[in-house]
Amino acid sequence: MLHNSTFCLVPRGRRLGSFRFLEAMQAACVPVMLSNGWELPFSEIINWNTAAVIGDERLLLQIPSTVRSIHQDKILALRQQTQFLWEAYFSSVEKIVLTTLEENVLMEKPRQIYNGDESGFQMGKLRCKMLVSKGCKLPYLQAPATRHHITVLACLP
Repeated sequence: MLHNSTFCLVPRGRRLGSFRFLEAMQAACVPVMLSNGWELPFSEIINWNTAAVIGDERLLLQIPSTVRSIHQDKILALRQQTQFLWEAYFSSVEKIVLTTLEENVLMEKPRQIYNGDESGFQMGKLRCKMLVSKGCKLPYLQAPATRHHITVLACLP
């Protein structure tokens, strides 16, 4: 049913988000967001106004007239952007993790990374901070865990 729809209503869920949001995007259906104060995922790098209709949940009865007033060219652009965002950021766990790492505030503030040094490493075009020196054979020995700290080493392609 979602695949045959142009707009998909995405009401607020029990938590901070709604599973309907990703379902709508996967189906190339323009999400109609109804949740005041809900921060959409990756909003630091995605302009959601180009891929979703965002409305005030208190004005639910105005939504039908709002979506009917959107011109066909704008609807096409919204659907195309929704498809692009799904493929680029949400279609796999790997893409979600990589996007999260790229936008992560910790990468901008290396002093907040436990046991980090300032030499850094490349992850695509992004400059990150490294936890161990290049060529280290046993990186887990460089940063032992304690009750209060644990170091996670991610090996990404």
